[in-house]
Amino acid sequence: MKEKIRNSNFELMRIVSMLFIVIYHVRMHSGFSNRATGTVGMLLDFITIIMVVHVNSFVLVSGYYQSKSNMKLSKVISLNNAVWFYKVLFLIIAIILTKYFSVSITNNIEPLEKIKTLLPFDYGIYWYIDCYLVLYLISPILNKLINTLSKKNYQRVIAVLFILLSIIPTITIDEVIYTRAGHSVASFIFLYLLGAYLRIYPIKENYYFKRLTDTGRKTLFFILIILSAIAVLFCQIVSKELIGYGTATSYLGRILEMIYLNYGSPLIIIESVAYFLFFETLNIKSKIINTIAKYTFGVYLIHENIYVRDNIYRWLGYVNINNITIKTIAIMFITGIALFIISIIIEFFRQLVFKFIYNRKISSKFRKWYRGYFERLGFSINW
Repeated sequence: MKEKIRNSNFELMRIVSMLFIVIYHVRMHSGFSNRATGTVGMLLDFITIIMVVHVNSFVLVSGYYQSKSNMKLSKVISLNNAVWFYKVLFLIIAIILTKYFSVSITNNIEPLEKIKTLLPFDYGIYWYIDCYLVLYLISPILNKLINTLSKKNYQRVIAVLFILLSIIPTITIDEVIYTRAGHSVASFIFLYLLGAYLRIYPIKENYYFKRLTDTGRKTLFFILIILSAIAVLFCQIVSKELIGYGTATSYLGRILEMIYLNYGSPLIIIESVAYFLFFETLNIKSKIINTIAKYTFGVYLIHENIYVRDNIYRWLGYVNINNITIKTIAIMFITGIALFIISIIIEFFRQLVFKFIYNRKISSKFRKWYRGYFERLGFSINW
């Protein structure tokens, strides 16, 4: 019997979004963005604005799927184990490189840092993982809320959260309601609820969209992505002109600057939703895409490890490139793609090793023991 392949729309989006994240980080940690000027700088800004939807898209798709699923503690343990594994792995590599090969490492390997790394907690190294784990742990509460809301009340909740967590932080420059420019659990909760809403009330069934064909919706969402990016770029350009010309003018410039690369800004959220809905209109089924998507979290954990991100671009000489050209932007993309592929391969082998360990009899006995222990204590846990 032929195996049924599930839709790969959002799996492809995960892959593209993670590739965007890697390229975005190459741009940021290499310093290319700070040294690019003129037309090349504007082009790099526009490319960056297109890619900045990456984090929001991951949270939107989490809400889309998790709102109909049960929280499993084993998933939390699995993700935390992956974080701990890469922290320890790259610490060991850093110690070996400094001690035996005299390689210069940016981060000082202090005793306290060693202890923090060896403990199975993140300690803020991966901000996204920290926010995501909290969001996942409270997802049962959010799901109960979702199930009690009528469509009209749900729309009101989203509208209020959009005002509180996007519009107000933007126009007050994060001084009234602090969202860390979208790097917060509160912002993730808003996007989670928004992603769940888009599943419960599909956009194609909306009065204004159901008359359009799939091609029409694809075109509309693609145009909306580009227009949103152009609007953000315009805000960025104008902000540079306004900052420094008096108190009121500078403040307006700072508000416009706040829109640029701020995950929580209204224009970035609109762009992210359009990006998400564009992939929803696709009809792709691919085993390869579904398989690769399983390794995307590993890509993040590898290339954003402090010993990788704070050293690799220095070793490659990127921090010394002052004349940023189109060729430099091409190098940025090639480096991002290479890091993505290498990280996928590393994560593939890590999962292979962990799967081998998981399937051993001793591992099975240990799981039965601690799960049984919690049951005897009276805890009902969905493992």
